[in-house]
This record gives sequence, structure tokens and C-alpha cells, in this order.
Amino acid sequence: MPNTLRLLGLIFLLAGSLSLSAQPAAYRHEFSAAQAIEYAGKNNLQVRNALRTIQTQQQTNREITAAALPNVGFALGTNYNPNIAVQTLPNFISPA
Repeated sequence: MPNTLRLLGLIFLLAGSLSLSAQPAAYRHEFSAAQAIEYAGKNNLQVRNALRTIQTQQQTNREITAAALPNVGFALGTNYNPNIAVQTLPNFISPA
């Protein structure tokens, strides 16, 4: 039983090493020094986190500034007061 496990482990190890060495040369990437610096700047985790922190702080600053500024409101409305015809009648009951 232990010999079969060793044999299976050896087979898997050999199969894995063959698959790793079978990669074509098309996966090779070359950078110049300037390209490497630019790539590192874009993909560095610390740089990306720092940029996110800056963006978060800028948004917080905008919110605080907006809360400190006065609010201006404007409302427009109309009232319709129709002219109702009113006729006064003379007082016939008590002559004055």
C-alpha cells in the first residue's frame, strides 16, 4: 500500500514538472527601466492604497465643506383670489 502511494506521488510530481517546463517562450515579457518603474507604480499595493486614501480624504473634505456652506433655497408660489361679485342691498328695515 505505501509503495502505491509513493508511486502515485512520483507520477503526479513528474506530470507537474513536465507541465511547468512545457510553457512556450511567448510568455516572456521584457521591460525597460522606465516601463518597469511605471508598471511598479501602477501595480504596487501600497501605492494603490495611498491613492485610495487620498481620494477618500478628498471626498471627506468636500462633504465637510458642503456642510459648512450656507444653504440657499428659493420657492415660488401663486395664490388665486377670484373677485366675487358682491352687491350691497339698501337697508329697508331701519330707516336712518
